[in-house]
Amino acid sequence: MTQRKFWTPEEDQILIQIYGNPNEPVSAKDFKKLLNGRCTKQCRERYVNHLDPTKTKHLTESDKRKIDRLCLKYGNHWALIGQQLSIAPNTVKNYYHSKRKHAALLRKIKNKEQSLPEKFVLLCQVAAIKYEQEKERRRINKKKIGCLLNK
Repeated sequence: MTQRKFWTPEEDQILIQIYGNPNEPVSAKDFKKLLNGRCTKQCRERYVNHLDPTKTKHLTESDKRKIDRLCLKYGNHWALIGQQLSIAPNTVKNYYHSKRKHAALLRKIKNKEQSLPEKFVLLCQVAAIKYEQEKERRRINKKKIGCLLNK
């Protein structure tokens, strides 16, 4: 098993240059040379989910409502939904699953048959999920600021 490597700003810049110019096709061998052994699937997913300038980075309330509506229409076809909204498919999928998990916890809390301690535990779980989401958002912002300062 190989060690997981974080993407460097230099690798991100190479990907932006490669995918930014679709007229010059790059082979799988070229990816391995340019990006230190990373496979083409990793490169494509990194670009589509994190670097593509045509995709919006953060969801607005109207985006969330549109995702909810399109999920009812198309189901779990994240790429199709993301394409219509110019949002990365991974962002759509993550939003949908986190919303479902949050809604399931709230349904359990609203169940009147539960005792007070059970409701307290569920409220703590909801708070923990929100805390982890906020912590992840701050980590991403800190990483972005670090990349901007290194330029």
